[in-house]
Amino acid sequence: MIDIQNMKLAECEALSRWIDPRYGFLSPDKFIPALEGNREVYKV
Repeated sequence: MIDIQNMKLAECEALSRWIDPRYGFLSPDKFIPALEGNREVYKV
């Protein structure tokens, strides 16, 4: 999102998928809770 008052980036969002060799594609509802529990989500 762009702040129209100063034309600077205000927020952004991304859609991510985790590709695991054993389980294949994992949607965010599968891996984000684990990252949040380990306080790693902000590093992603």
